[in-house]
Amino acid sequence: MAKKKLTYEQSISRIEEIAAALEESTVPLEDAVSYYKEGMELVLWCQKALDGAEEKIMQLRPAAEGFTLTPWKERQEREHGLESGTEGTDGED
Repeated sequence: MAKKKLTYEQSISRIEEIAAALEESTVPLEDAVSYYKEGMELVLWCQKALDGAEEKIMQLRPAAEGFTLTPWKERQEREHGLESGTEGTDGED
């Protein structure tokens, strides 16, 4: 069965629907496992979409020879004193 490609917003909405269904104690185990699998696939897809969007976000920064483009993530790491590749412990800034 071919899956319909959802937008990011549609995927988030579907994740919310799945979470609500899983919170119901009346969902049969087989359906719950199926919902969980679908939800996790959507979560991974959304994370990839966010990572791709983040890569596209660029900011200008002053340089000796004018302005240069710096990836948003790299600029945030510098401004917050984080080294590149270092993960935050709680995911919040």
